Amino acid sequence: MTAVLSVQMQIAMSEAHTTSAATDGSLEEKVKAAMGRTVDHWMCTVEDERFRAAIGGVMLDCGEGSEGWQRLADEIAGITKVSAMINAAQAGLVVDLERSDITAPLHEPLGLLKLWNEVKG
Repeated sequence: MTAVLSVQMQIAMSEAHTTSAATDGSLEEKVKAAMGRTVDHWMCTVEDERFRAAIGGVMLDCGEGSEGWQRLADEIAGITKVSAMINAAQAGLVVDLERSDITAPLHEPLGLLKLWNEVKG
């Protein structure tokens, strides 16, 4: 599936990529730096786009298929599934957690939402 990104989000992601690439250190440090770059990005007015731009920028820095890319992709997939289940439950649909396909992550999660909230202050 190919996502269509707004020009504003592409610019923010490019800046996050540059920031991540310039940051020496762990994947967590790169994520924090990229988040710091996008958290108040003037071109992205939607917080979710700012968050996604930061993660996308780090994923570009890591390179598709790398361990860092896969760690981020796994965590985002988990967040997406949980969010979908919450939305379904709020809409009045029955959510059967035992039959869901949510499994333990293959990699140790970074805690992206926690990091985002820390960066936001």
